[in-house]
Amino acid sequence: MGGLGVQRLPGIHGLRAVAAIGIVFFHVAYVPAFTKPAFITLPPIFDHIVPILGNCVPLFFVISAFSLTYVHDKSVGRDGWIGPYLIKRIFRIGPLFWAMMVAYWFLWWWPPRHFIELLIINATFVFNFFPSTHESVVAAGWSVGVEMPFYLAFPFILGRVRRPRDAVIFLVATGIISSASLFWFAGNPDYASKAFTSNIAMFAIGLLAYRCFVSWSDGAKPWSRVAFIAVASAMYFVSWHVPIFNGQFNPLFWSCAFGFLCVWQAATPSRLLANSAMQWLGERSFSIYLLHPLTINQLSIHDVYIWVWQSLEPTIGAWAYLVCVALTLTTVLSLSAVTYALIEKPGQKLGATIIAAFRARRPSPIAKSGAPVLASTAESRLSRRRGGR
Repeated sequence: MGGLGVQRLPGIHGLRAVAAIGIVFFHVAYVPAFTKPAFITLPPIFDHIVPILGNCVPLFFVISAFSLTYVHDKSVGRDGWIGPYLIKRIFRIGPLFWAMMVAYWFLWWWPPRHFIELLIINATFVFNFFPSTHESVVAAGWSVGVEMPFYLAFPFILGRVRRPRDAVIFLVATGIISSASLFWFAGNPDYASKAFTSNIAMFAIGLLAYRCFVSWSDGAKPWSRVAFIAVASAMYFVSWHVPIFNGQFNPLFWSCAFGFLCVWQAATPSRLLANSAMQWLGERSFSIYLLHPLTINQLSIHDVYIWVWQSLEPTIGAWAYLVCVALTLTTVLSLSAVTYALIEKPGQKLGATIIAAFRARRPSPIAKSGAPVLASTAESRLSRRRGGR
């Protein structure tokens, strides 16, 4: 129940690694040290690629909806799957997020006057619904504030979006909501781009992508690769020539390509994403995501990026940026290995233990049937006695 025994999709898991690593490339390019004139130059090719990598968070959203639907689709209609599902989600996200809250508290000491309210709204994952606190006390934690409401609504959504046609209707409805939200909060652009209502259509794209994946014949699935390449190439061109797609609608725009990408990697995973290294990174993608802003901040504060740039730029030019990325990733991946082993994995095991206890306390279907069970038991005993005679 609740996704037990479902085989992992290695291509989708590899995409988690791509999203996590991509967002590191993006943020290293825009750390405070790099906003100075001497540091804003990116290497050739990367000057067009790195800005698009800012959409790796929407990629996470699309992947979340796709993978959750894959894992739990057959659970719909079964008794008692929602409770274990919610427990699993909370203990997959909560332990590391709560640990990061503590870390940021010791580093920056939240204002005492707001301590209790900040603690409550962050620990309960409702901070996205307050424009003044939507960023969370955990850097980059705003996306967690978007994901958790979707996780809560997911069982209700999944129970009603059962066919590709339903998914299309759901996408249209959420597209209207997201567009309206972007306009409604236009006076606060940062909140407009990070509000749950502005991002909900991205989850709908992931759900529709899954419905397309399961409805295609095996012979058609390899064409998902061609479809993604064609759509992504067209969108890359359009994103640089149509102003509206470089603005607030850019993440929604690129999420459509991510939907094709998920279908492709679910149907015919590439070796580039399905190898053991990418699976390892995908497993630790949440740690990578939450740890990288703190790592970048500390390297920036201590002028490490400036030192690397000043040492290497005269020799290799803007390619010094990649050295900064490599240094950042080395630190982040080392820390992620530790947090995954000491926080994430134990948290998941605790969640599994609670789920096991939850199921153990639920009466079995046989016990629920009451008198008929007793009657059938009595009949079987009588039958044995007759057989003995």
